[in-house]
Amino acid sequence: MEFNPLIQALKFMVLGMGVVFVFLLIMIYLLKIQAKIVKSFNSHKKIPLKISKQTSEEEIQILNDTNTTHNNPNKKIAAIIAAIEHHTKA
Repeated sequence: MEFNPLIQALKFMVLGMGVVFVFLLIMIYLLKIQAKIVKSFNSHKKIPLKISKQTSEEEIQILNDTNTTHNNPNKKIAAIIAAIEHHTKA
């Protein structure tokens, strides 16, 4: 067995890089499988609205607006404030 420090360092470098590369490949494939599993459980189905005969047109419009996912800055601000309050209480 040779005792050249440069050769030994190169062997360790190749071995270490190989182990990291194999680990990253395994992690990528496991995350892809996990994404498929989570996607099958998390289907984006629209919740049907229950509207009675006594519901006014304005209330129907409010219900439709809250059931859609569009960029409403007031909803974003409310969510941010709620998240900050939740984390500062804990």
